[in-house]
Amino acid sequence: MGRRANSQLLRGFALAFLISACAPAVGSPHPTTAAPPSQVAFFILISNIDGPVVDIEVNGTIVLRSTCDPLAQSPVPEITTANRPPLPWVVRVLGADGSVLGTWTERGDIGPRTIFVRADGVREDAYGANPGPAPAPTCSP
Repeated sequence: MGRRANSQLLRGFALAFLISACAPAVGSPHPTTAAPPSQVAFFILISNIDGPVVDIEVNGTIVLRSTCDPLAQSPVPEITTANRPPLPWVVRVLGADGSVLGTWTERGDIGPRTIFVRADGVREDAYGANPGPAPAPTCSP
């Protein structure tokens, strides 16, 4: 490789480093979800930012309860292929009264997912997606 090629390669690495170093500063005004679980083929993180207490059901069995954590100070609950039955999963988010707030069929073919529980509703998105506006000052009842 010549000097010019080396110089261009070094500039490319420097640019990539700068972009990656600045990326976390852009986007959501509040913390993102926890680091992904390691050594699993598929996982879902439950991020209850400012929503009500909900139960998460997988294939008809309640697997966890999620409570509001506006500042994301506690570990984000996760559902992984290591601790659940084989895919596909029918995942439901249930309100305290048993009402269904959201239902998704997870096949694991489109990558890890996050279920966001917010004051204005529940949504499922790609892992690492922007959770939306800053959390409400208090949790939903």
